[in-house]
Amino acid sequence: MPILIALVMLLVCPLMSAGTGDTLRSIQARGYLKCGVSTGLPGFSYIDSQGQWQGVDVDFCRAIAAAIFADAKKVEFMPLDSKSRFAALAAREVDVLIRNTTWNFTREASLNVLFPAVIFYDGQAVLVRKSTKVQTIHELNNASICLVQGTTSEINLDSYMTQNRAKFKPIYFERSEQMIRSYEAGRCDAISSDRSQLHVLQSVMGQPDAHIILDQIISKEPLSPVVRDDDVDFFKVVRWVVLATIQAEEWGLNKENYLSVSRENPDIQQFLGMTKNAASAIGLPQRFAAQIITQVGNYGEIYTRNLGENSSISIKREHNALWTTPNGLMYAMPSR
Repeated sequence: MPILIALVMLLVCPLMSAGTGDTLRSIQARGYLKCGVSTGLPGFSYIDSQGQWQGVDVDFCRAIAAAIFADAKKVEFMPLDSKSRFAALAAREVDVLIRNTTWNFTREASLNVLFPAVIFYDGQAVLVRKSTKVQTIHELNNASICLVQGTTSEINLDSYMTQNRAKFKPIYFERSEQMIRSYEAGRCDAISSDRSQLHVLQSVMGQPDAHIILDQIISKEPLSPVVRDDDVDFFKVVRWVVLATIQAEEWGLNKENYLSVSRENPDIQQFLGMTKNAASAIGLPQRFAAQIITQVGNYGEIYTRNLGENSSISIKREHNALWTTPNGLMYAMPSR
């Protein structure tokens, strides 16, 4: 009987320890977060004219650093192209990947990764020259279409064109900046990518008004941070950092008012760590949400300065608005 018990324990113990990795401890020991971002996509992750990283994805990297260290500056950004991003995460070159990456079944099932929470609801579309007079995507039969390699764009476009009995010639690029240069040089007839990315690319063209994004959305593209699936604790850290930014917007909390708004609301007091909460159970300081709000901002502030009316891109929030607004999908799970 003792031998049988020992054998059972040998089988069970690895299962019990699975998902309790040391990512957070490694980050704390190192003294900074390693965050994988894009090689340059305005609005999401790019280096500005002052040499500083900016964008929605960058701000969520900083939010994680603020939650862990109470210092949003304790993060190192690693630019990764679409082809190498998952390999870099698997090799532990980065702790988390936040670079306009779509959450889907195939990736989560086969790449040993997890997607903690959606930070941007997107959809794939197509950009063409106005001079073509093209109104719908399936009119691009036999057209050459530029795509970024290592993304879901080709599969989605191929499926859509097949359903509409049309063909296309894909032309691949490793980076979006290479793709846009080739499109402007006339190497391809159209570009297909996430609609938000098309807005960004159009804004940096030599003649933005000479191009148009067609109305059809051919896929759902929920963009999320990505973590390895061997550490459920760090998965929870990233998830609740994202949800904290959304919850803060739901309650109207920002760095100017969070102390006054919280005075008469016990739920907000607990969320901000003024009273005991469960943050320590996932390795975070009790006041992690307050650090995010004061150093990075709530979700609405992050969106507005990078993609909204305070940015050069000015993309309407639509599905990325709070759930209390028409078409809004942003929804924070209850904090208690």
